[in-house]
Amino acid sequence: MQQDDLSPNSADMYGNYRPPIEALRVGFGPRAGAAVIDVLLETALAIIIGLVLLSMDMQLNFLTAEQLESLQTIYKLLGMSQSEAASLVSTISVFTFSGIVINVAYPAIEGLTGRTPGKLALGLVVAHADGQRGTMGLWMKRMFIKNISAFLRFLAILPALSFLDYLGSFLGIVIIVGCFFALGYDRLALHDRIAGTAVFRTS
Repeated sequence: MQQDDLSPNSADMYGNYRPPIEALRVGFGPRAGAAVIDVLLETALAIIIGLVLLSMDMQLNFLTAEQLESLQTIYKLLGMSQSEAASLVSTISVFTFSGIVINVAYPAIEGLTGRTPGKLALGLVVAHADGQRGTMGLWMKRMFIKNISAFLRFLAILPALSFLDYLGSFLGIVIIVGCFFALGYDRLALHDRIAGTAVFRTS
């Protein structure tokens, strides 16, 4: 439960014992549940946006030269015609673009409110690690750290910044592995440790 002041292993003015702050933080299980809800919502939104773009006959190509070369090799092995290959490349590009856009835009909800729709559904909220109520500045800092991979991959759409795709992928793996740090006693993921945050229940 989020409070204005949660000093660990202490008593309030009436002598009531307060549990350690670690016991008040939300652990890995509920956070993983919220993440599953968010992934399902993000996937649905990305598909919807992709279908809308395809219905508008949008011609996008945000694949790197290496990715295009790999796809062309596969198409030749499958015996696809040039027009079929071009259509498939366009479709892949559209859904890649919609996925990247959602991966950048969706986390902004947590940056502005301190919770994603998944956290909202489970009654969770981001706050300072010591239990102090979170601020938008804190939430935005955590959002940027947690989603640095998505931001870098979005910038990698620009040809001059394509190298950021590899850096983004590497940092994404680091952040994913760091999520399992929440299994520890202090219930803090790697991005929480860097941002000075924790997840609490709202009631």
